[in-house]
Amino acid sequence: MKRKIRPHPLSERAQTIKSLRERNVDLALELAKSPATELDPLIQLEVAILLAISGEHQALATFIEGSDAPRSHWFADLFNAGVRRFLDVYDDVHTAQLFGFLHTHFDEDEDVIINLASALKESGEVTKALALYEKYLSKYKKSGDFVYGYGNALRRAGRHDEAIEIYEQAQDCKDAAKVSILNNLALSLSDLKDYEEAVRAIEIAVRLDPLDEIVRGNYGVFLAKLKKYELALIELETAIEMGNRVGEVKRLVRRLRSRLGESA
Repeated sequence: MKRKIRPHPLSERAQTIKSLRERNVDLALELAKSPATELDPLIQLEVAILLAISGEHQALATFIEGSDAPRSHWFADLFNAGVRRFLDVYDDVHTAQLFGFLHTHFDEDEDVIINLASALKESGEVTKALALYEKYLSKYKKSGDFVYGYGNALRRAGRHDEAIEIYEQAQDCKDAAKVSILNNLALSLSDLKDYEEAVRAIEIAVRLDPLDEIVRGNYGVFLAKLKKYELALIELETAIEMGNRVGEVKRLVRRLRSRLGESA
């Protein structure tokens, strides 16, 4: 007589994944604390995302507080990779509510402040976003990410001169946001139709990161504004080869090829 083979029970990791997919918050939280999954960063992030989209903000704050992972890991991933991916619609209002709640718990955390301000800006609450940036500006004025977000909010509010000033003050920052700051400085100068200064700013960004397809595309656009069509076309075509898919860049390439008598 054959002995019956009992089905192997799901591993704790598999059970956690199953509970996540079924949005079973209580079970996911319980399993996430087990030895098999408590050190698994992907599982931990998925649990945090589930808490966020379920509106369990207090549980999320407690979960983050008890985690060994750096807070910046949670806040950046929840904002960029997590919450929006799991929402049924692209909902900046929901994201602003989430980070507004987290701000009550982690009110001095730079990542929470930046993410909250960005979500407020995208949901149309630009005045509130600016007030938040201005409240913490003295503390984070040397942070490239903070200044980048603040400048974006100023541009959204139509305060281009102030955006230029804040970007110029941040050019000495040492972090990875420097290229983005220079790119936005150039865009702000372009908003004011100062294309020569825009080109000067974007050229520094190109030297810092010649493989950034967005920066190269903007460089080509500004060169075209100065009627340097041959150079502009070279930059724009380079940007497209690098992966730039911005519609304005493609349309400008077609117009420049036509102007210069080149085939497509």
